[in-house]
Amino acid sequence: MYVYGVMSFNDAGAYFAGSAFGRTPLIKLSPNKTVEGYIGGAVVTVVLTYLYTRLIFDKPYMVCPVEKLSFKPFFYESCEIPLVYSL
Repeated sequence: MYVYGVMSFNDAGAYFAGSAFGRTPLIKLSPNKTVEGYIGGAVVTVVLTYLYTRLIFDKPYMVCPVEKLSFKPFFYESCEIPLVYSL
């Protein structure tokens, strides 16, 4: 799920940056791709991925291990968030 979100950030960023600022063709194989879209996609991906991970890792139910199955949504026993997830 996380990887698909990051790919969407890249695709959307490249599309909008290329549409708004694109003038220089990237490759002849695909004439609508531009250098500006490529750079815009990279910048948008880095920024939004950082914000996305900050949003996800602040939620205990996203980082705490599950030890017993429950059918209650977002149910988790209190746990200490591992240090590796603190940014």
